Amino acid sequence: MDFTPIHLSRAYYEENHHARYVLNVSTGCPFQCEHCLLQLTEGRKERRRPIESIDSSLSALQGEFPYIEFFAANLTLDQQYVLELCQMMKEKHSDITWGCATRIDEVTRKKVLLY
Repeated sequence: MDFTPIHLSRAYYEENHHARYVLNVSTGCPFQCEHCLLQLTEGRKERRRPIESIDSSLSALQGEFPYIEFFAANLTLDQQYVLELCQMMKEKHSDITWGCATRIDEVTRKKVLLY
């Protein structure tokens, strides 16, 4: 899977003065939402970036950004993946505030409490 190199995102940050870093963690989406073209551009099969790769990218940033946006069409589709991601964030990057996107029908009280 091809992800945006860190140096390109840094250049975008410096040029546009954004206080966040967008880190691509998956491509593709299994849903066929009428309003979304993602499956046409990335396909229906979701491919996730390994947790170790995300950790490595965050370590390379060395606290440069106060906020990380994990870019994925539906980050919470794979509950085990998200649990591992959250565990890694708690253990190694607890100083970073982060966010993500998902489908509303994927949000449950149980999941929110787990993450």
